[in-house]
Amino acid sequence: MYERNEYPSECDFEDDAEALVHQHKCLADNGSPKGWEGWKNGLKFKVGKYRTKLGRERCPEVVEADLEKLRTDIALEMKKTHKDLAVINRCMGKTFALRRQEILNSSPELWRIDGRHYF
Repeated sequence: MYERNEYPSECDFEDDAEALVHQHKCLADNGSPKGWEGWKNGLKFKVGKYRTKLGRERCPEVVEADLEKLRTDIALEMKKTHKDLAVINRCMGKTFALRRQEILNSSPELWRIDGRHYF
């Protein structure tokens, strides 16, 4: 799954879990209506742990790509009329280190910081 897409969607997890259960009928989850919800959650955690492991090993494309996506999420949320403050606070907390490092390393002019980051 991870080889196809580094950031699989909900639909990707569902498709893979469903394919797994159809391929191996004995793996079906009897406690769920569709029979593969447990496997879908397991795949989500597996991919998340894999990305965390790569991040700890300082694989820069994982760390920077995740943080850059969160930064763009903040920018999109700030443009909305009805802002979801919980999402903004969560993303701001996670991207603080990236924003700080970017400002300290490149020493950009103030108008560039103001246009790129929402403080």
